[in-house]
Amino acid sequence: MSELDRIQRDVERELERVRSLEELEDIRVRVLGEKGELTILLQSFENLSPEERDVLGSKASELRRFLEEAIRSREDEILGRN
Repeated sequence: MSELDRIQRDVERELERVRSLEELEDIRVRVLGEKGELTILLQSFENLSPEERDVLGSKASELRRFLEEAIRSREDEILGRN
């Protein structure tokens, strides 16, 4: 399992348990924030070959979009906007 897969799996599990906007924001910052897991992982890609960087960078961008949408969706559920 890749690090990207692990991050996705972990966040999906956490989102199922979130009951407040504060908890949701904590997840968002921890994963997507300036010093978040995904951000740090993306920074580590600079040490890869251009080919690897392209492939993993694309997957990471896709994961970021997926997580942002999952967080928005969970926020809507918490606020009763679903």
